[in-house]
Amino acid sequence: MLKITTNTAGDERLTISIVGRLTRQGCDAIDEVLQDRRNREPSVTLDLTGVTLVDRFSVEYLANLRRRHIALINLPAYVNRWIEQVSNPPESDMLN
Repeated sequence: MLKITTNTAGDERLTISIVGRLTRQGCDAIDEVLQDRRNREPSVTLDLTGVTLVDRFSVEYLANLRRRHIALINLPAYVNRWIEQVSNPPESDMLN
């Protein structure tokens, strides 16, 4: 189960907090929030404090959000390492 909450600070920064297992369906739900709110709050932070599990699709999704300059905070260490691996594949992977 995934819980998504939003909070807009006085400085027009939207924080999206995620709790639970992040899967493709959760990524789709986050996208809905982003599309709905991005025009009103141009600065977005995704708080992953409560994330307990992610799958490969979710890691690639998070890496894409990071490339789009959406701040990812409070990531579990293993998720951050996995995002870095997806974002910077070894050269041997790129040759295949």
